[in-house]
Amino acid sequence: MRHASTMALLLLSSCAGFPVADEEISQLSSEDLLRQINSPSARDSNYLGFDGAYREKLIRELAKKEAWDENTTVSVIGRKVWIGQTTRQLAASWGWPRDKTESVSRFGTHATWYYGTYNSTTHAVNISDGIVSGWTTL
Repeated sequence: MRHASTMALLLLSSCAGFPVADEEISQLSSEDLLRQINSPSARDSNYLGFDGAYREKLIRELAKKEAWDENTTVSVIGRKVWIGQTTRQLAASWGWPRDKTESVSRFGTHATWYYGTYNSTTHAVNISDGIVSGWTTL
């Protein structure tokens, strides 16, 4: 059993985006795995601690926790987006959006996640009730 100080350090490092040791990845929650997948250490090749294989390890662990099939897992690793994809799969594939809008009506919850740089939006992904329903290249 781990001591509270070790668990606190693991949680702190996962929240801060620092790489987590391979043997500790399986102990992270799905939320912490998504944070790590979207951290500079897993996404940004200019980041000093970047490890190209680290992102794939994190995605495979998230896929195991959420029972994704191998095709879904490989598509997320390949940064693909598809109709029917969940928002968690989208966040693991393309990262968190630069901006988003959301509306709720009697027909459900609808959102648009915007991707691109701060100067220009390049993609708008439409989401209905937590599932990707389409996208536009701007």
